[in-house]
Amino acid sequence: MTTLIEVLTSLSLNEGYVNMNPAASNMLICLFFVILTFAMGTYTGNYSSVDRLWSITPVIYTVNYLIVYIVRRYALNSRLLCMALLVFAWGARLTFNFWRKGGYSLSEEVNYLPYRRISILTDYVV
Repeated sequence: MTTLIEVLTSLSLNEGYVNMNPAASNMLICLFFVILTFAMGTYTGNYSSVDRLWSITPVIYTVNYLIVYIVRRYALNSRLLCMALLVFAWGARLTFNFWRKGGYSLSEEVNYLPYRRISILTDYVV
């Protein structure tokens, strides 16, 4: 039975990713999410896709650090693993709470409607 570390180290990843600073690869991941949310918001007119990613992206960034650490064949660092588990638990809690409130539905979020109504009324009344 192979372990996760053996599978990740046997992957033939691009040398650029392996040698890249994890902070730089996280910036590329962030840039991808910026372009994705901008395109989705422009296409659908619903800009709450940023809120949908708010609880997921920190987990992805932390897993990126963990993957780079493992692929470089370093010994597994208990501090990095502990941080990854804590960020995963925090992200799971945020994601669950957001899902429970209906944040992942495809319709517009109801959290922002009162603020939009106030701004619309003040724009036309004043």
